Amino acid sequence: MEEHNLEGNREKIIEFWETCYKYYKNRELNGLSISKEDAILLSDSLNLISILDDIDREDYYRLKIAIPYAEDNFNSYGIIQNLHEKINPSDYVEKN
Repeated sequence: MEEHNLEGNREKIIEFWETCYKYYKNRELNGLSISKEDAILLSDSLNLISILDDIDREDYYRLKIAIPYAEDNFNSYGIIQNLHEKINPSDYVEKN
């Protein structure tokens, strides 16, 4: 039961993450700027990497939007650690 609940929570977090990134992607596409508060939110959202089992193509595109803001809330060290744990050697081939 607990495993099912964890998976449900994980899916909800990923759905939330996707909604956020769609919002910021639309802002980017429309030439709208990102406020300091938005940059901090994007920076903090990168901490969600830890809930991923692996980084698939969709995750890659979500991360690509937020990575430029990694340092905005001093998260870069933790983000690099999380990415190092999640990226497999085959990921380079699949996502290029």
